[in-house]
Amino acid sequence: MPSYSQVCGQAYGQVYSQAEVNLHTHSWYCGHGKGDISDYVAAAKERGDLKVLGFSEHCPVPDNRWASTRMDYSLLPSYVDDVRRAHDSEASLRDALGNSLVSAGLRILLGAECDSLKSYFSYYRDELLGERGFDYLIGAVHFHHDEETGEDLYPNKIPNYTPFLGEYVENYTNMLESGLFLLGAHPDLFCYSTPWSPDLKAASKDIIQCALENDMPLEINGLGIRKGVVEVGGEKRTRYTIGEFWEMAVDAGVKICCNSDAHRPEDVHGWPLHDGYVNECFEFASKVGASFVSWKVEDKGIRPVVAV
Repeated sequence: MPSYSQVCGQAYGQVYSQAEVNLHTHSWYCGHGKGDISDYVAAAKERGDLKVLGFSEHCPVPDNRWASTRMDYSLLPSYVDDVRRAHDSEASLRDALGNSLVSAGLRILLGAECDSLKSYFSYYRDELLGERGFDYLIGAVHFHHDEETGEDLYPNKIPNYTPFLGEYVENYTNMLESGLFLLGAHPDLFCYSTPWSPDLKAASKDIIQCALENDMPLEINGLGIRKGVVEVGGEKRTRYTIGEFWEMAVDAGVKICCNSDAHRPEDVHGWPLHDGYVNECFEFASKVGASFVSWKVEDKGIRPVVAV
């Protein structure tokens, strides 16, 4: 099935720089975000530099496994309708005012951030990309599932995530190899509370190598930076989006993108400072020597291209 943007006549073939694109955007639908879809559109248009805004709500699943921390499956049709309304409204504005105006309509894309568990891959493929015509999916690993207790153990709740690195890497590389996802979100999330070590370096190497082999972009994540600097194992650093991982990614030559991972409308562009907004991802990228992909809107949604 064609994507919704294809059905609605999204302009194809246009290339946008990473500075003009944010594909990792949440809302109240995820259960821990704030604001309506329309609030994020308004915030994105406020400064006029974003041209493409993709909504990637935490994906619900039919068994409502994560309903307490994710969207309930019953809300999926409403979410899809809200994003499509925003798409249609912005497309009408763009047609009426013309692309030359800075304030003309955004290109709105319909997406989801999906946890990488193979048991849901067919659902992601058949219902989200197929039946519902999502423009793209973001792949992510947020937790280790304990088969004995049935618990989902998150890196932010475990002081030392080292015992669970094997499963994290397996789930993350399964996602990168699946062909279902546009990019890999916050790949260094496993570093949240765990000091950098040879084990973390080995896990990073496996993820980066798999991304390289499958031509998959990895995401420098703005939310990890906005959480602020903390002390981990005697070292002051951010929880994730950490230098050691991304220096390895740059050296390997993997494709790199960035997103805000906004859970509030004001975070679409980055964090507010006294002199305006600073895009924390670009600031971080300059420190580790990273350059970003560009993005091309196509008849099947959007894809990364090497920036010229």
